[in-house]
Amino acid sequence: MRVLILAVAVVLLLAACGGDADGASTTAAGAETTEATAVPTSTEAPATTTTTSAGAEGAIPDPQAGVTLVPGAGEDITAGDVFLYWYRDTVGGNYVALYAGPGIAGSAGLALCPGNSIASPDFKHISNTPVEDGSCEGFPTESASVQVCSGDVWLYRTLIPGDAEGTLYGSLEWNATDGSIKGLSSQFQTAPDLPELAFGLASYDLWEGFTSDGSSMITCSAPMP
Repeated sequence: MRVLILAVAVVLLLAACGGDADGASTTAAGAETTEATAVPTSTEAPATTTTTSAGAEGAIPDPQAGVTLVPGAGEDITAGDVFLYWYRDTVGGNYVALYAGPGIAGSAGLALCPGNSIASPDFKHISNTPVEDGSCEGFPTESASVQVCSGDVWLYRTLIPGDAEGTLYGSLEWNATDGSIKGLSSQFQTAPDLPELAFGLASYDLWEGFTSDGSSMITCSAPMP
């Protein structure tokens, strides 16, 4: 993902939004940057009652913790919040970011581009991965792999090794009509006991009340790209 640079505060908050391996900005040429001053806050994990749905291939464990993605100054996804929960993939062990919330479905037709990186202290393993046509255009960062799932859920298998330690950054960005790149960002400190899930399955059981439509199972597309 790329780093939006306007001031020191922007680098610290939106560092996950882009950049090459050395932390250089990946904002498209001529795009305006946006100042961000909000600080992501941790959220309580949802209810821990896990239900079983016949036919699901796997399960998404109750999360250890999650964070709310927050907008930069003057930026908004008005349809609702977007949350990010961190896991490790059982195959290969990379970090997996689970994006969820009504803000994903309510983007007013904007092509949303999720991305992730880790700072330890320099930014590494940066990626932005398209989820629909037109997303991530002008984001010259490496792609990872993402599954689009029912219930306003994305599963994003990052490029970040599961044993990496530091600050995990998660972002959700879009190309605005004025030519700028806007977005949301979050930070999460790595932890040794994050739950694991098997990325790439067609369906997952999950805890009650997790999805925006109240279902206890999600179905997912094949990983892309």
